[in-house]
Order: sequence, then C-alpha cells, then structure tokens
Amino acid sequence: MSDVERPQTYEFADAGENYRATLRLMPIVDGDRTFVEWWATFDCESERREEQVGVFRESFARWLGSLRRMLDAQRAGR
Repeated sequence: MSDVERPQTYEFADAGENYRATLRLMPIVDGDRTFVEWWATFDCESERREEQVGVFRESFARWLGSLRRMLDAQRAGR
C-alpha cells in the first residue's frame, strides 16, 4: 500500500495458481471521480488460462459495479 501512488497489492497461493493482484485508484481532475485500475497475474495450466482470465474479468467487473452502487448510495444520502 502507498498513500502517494494509491495502490493495494494482495496475493494468495491456492491450488498452484499463485494469484497476485493490484488495485490502484487515481483521481480524475475533471470532476469528482476516480479511475480504478485492477490487474492480476496468476499461474495455471495453459488449457485453463482463458477460462481463468474470463472468471477474473467478470469478477472484477462485478466487484467494481458493487463498489459504484455503494458509493452512489452514500452520495444520495441513503
């Protein structure tokens, strides 16, 4: 974690995948918004690679959508 560069990196080793991901938040100067960059590296069998990439892409999109809904609700005062 770094307060200056705003990343958070986490990792775990499960079933030989050696997963490591980084989430970075960057302010957008035009408006009250933030750009979220999230990427991951992992080891897996080559025949499972595309499947795993799809799982992570869908998961990241779902988690970011959930974060957006929560922040929108906070702004709306709910």
